[in-house]
Amino acid sequence: GHIKGDMALSSIGIILQKIADEFSVDVFRYGGEEFLLFAKNKTIDETNEIIDRFNYLLKEAKILFKKGLEGYITCSIGVCYISGGIAPDKILSYIETADSALYYAKETGRNKSVFRYFPKKEND
Repeated sequence: GHIKGDMALSSIGIILQKIADEFSVDVFRYGGEEFLLFAKNKTIDETNEIIDRFNYLLKEAKILFKKGLEGYITCSIGVCYISGGIAPDKILSYIETADSALYYAKETGRNKSVFRYFPKKEND
């Protein structure tokens, strides 16, 4: 129900706050069960380290998916990796790029991360 869903989101928020503190990144709830994480000036390796740490903490939290099931909440992640500086007038394009990567992660099996580059690279 809604109460358990809110409790799960709260638990995820606590994990994201740990990530924000540990890696000096900014995290926001974007809507529903979606969150945005801005990892400015991070390499792809550093970004992967952040994702790995989040997934580890989420797995350790063992947030039950549904009563009676032995499954726990997992996470699909869409990443917009920006080459060059961040342009304030492109923020919505960055979010759309990350959102597109997120939906691709969900459509192709869930519980994984998909990177998309901005501007778009060939074969992306």
